[in-house]
Amino acid sequence: MMRLLVVVLLGGCTVGAGSAYVGQWRQHHERVLEACLEDETGACVEHKVVDVDVPARKFWGATLEWSMGVAADDGAAFRVEYATSFIRGRGRFAWAMRGGVILDVERSVSTNAMAFGYYSLLPRLALRAGLGYVPWAMTTGPLHPSETHETTHLGGRALVGAQYVVKRSRGENFLVLSLDVDRMYLGFERAREATGVTSSIGLFF
Repeated sequence: MMRLLVVVLLGGCTVGAGSAYVGQWRQHHERVLEACLEDETGACVEHKVVDVDVPARKFWGATLEWSMGVAADDGAAFRVEYATSFIRGRGRFAWAMRGGVILDVERSVSTNAMAFGYYSLLPRLALRAGLGYVPWAMTTGPLHPSETHETTHLGGRALVGAQYVVKRSRGENFLVLSLDVDRMYLGFERAREATGVTSSIGLFF
């Protein structure tokens, strides 16, 4: 189980455009000038530093996400999720709408629509939490031997996660690691409740 978790959590990828990383435009101090007046020997006799306070800015963005992980109910299942998000925010805060498809291998396939709130805890770390509805889901494995392909329109999902800037490249480009933990309910005749862990790494610009 642990080996499976380590392998699949390294496989997802995300692309974000239009200031999609929450925290990029939070209020901060920026050094605009640093100078030193030297004497004849080259020693610094007067040091001058000018810092400015950069106010928080509004931003928007969009992401395409392909995350991978595991889901656990009666056992462990390999999970793949494809999703797209639209994000709007200001400074440390943002909200987002996301829609996607989740495949838990030999368990179920489902669609979901979610609303998220984001908070930039540190310059390189943002937290997020969301709630959503599952409008359609279908069993794909041996959960219901006599009704292998049972469908439902009743379901829900709750998620908490974090985004961490691994590296900042040239300009305003960021390499960001995302990790999410969720709880999903699917209202089949024999209801399915699963806890999932997924991750992805990708370029935000």
